[in-house]
Amino acid sequence: MISVEQIPKEDSPLAKVRAVIHDTDRDWLKVLANQLKALGIKAVYEASTPKEALNFIQDMKIDILITHWDKALITFIRQNKKSPKQKLPIILLTSGLQQKMIYEARDIGIDELIAKPASAKMIFDHIEHALTHRRPFVRVATYIGPDRRRHQKEKLSGPDRRKVQNQEDPET
Repeated sequence: MISVEQIPKEDSPLAKVRAVIHDTDRDWLKVLANQLKALGIKAVYEASTPKEALNFIQDMKIDILITHWDKALITFIRQNKKSPKQKLPIILLTSGLQQKMIYEARDIGIDELIAKPASAKMIFDHIEHALTHRRPFVRVATYIGPDRRRHQKEKLSGPDRRKVQNQEDPET
């Protein structure tokens, strides 16, 4: 993987990325904006309210949203037909993560999850992954967002593809 410290800004794989960062803590927004610019992202738009974030997403060509825990904002982007960009990669960058929050974030459609505090390298890796390794986008009655399955298992075919076939173990 690339060492963040060794990336010349003009050669950064993120040089053409346009990011909206959203957090209610304006001081943290400044810190994050500086980190992203140090990683080579030239266009970083700071939003301290969901409305500001949505305005940037609607009015500009944005490649990624990095947001703190704001379930209403993420849900609107993913599920509302008036959303300016339903397929926009979303990274949740938040503190105080608990297992329940991780499942809930996955179920409302985030692409990546980062726990604060996060190093510049960790942020870089998650942004790069969210942009270059997009999972298929899923639209079903109960979910809209990237496929929640990160690891694809062996594809089986035939009428018994959902059954586990193990003749050696009689308990299965």
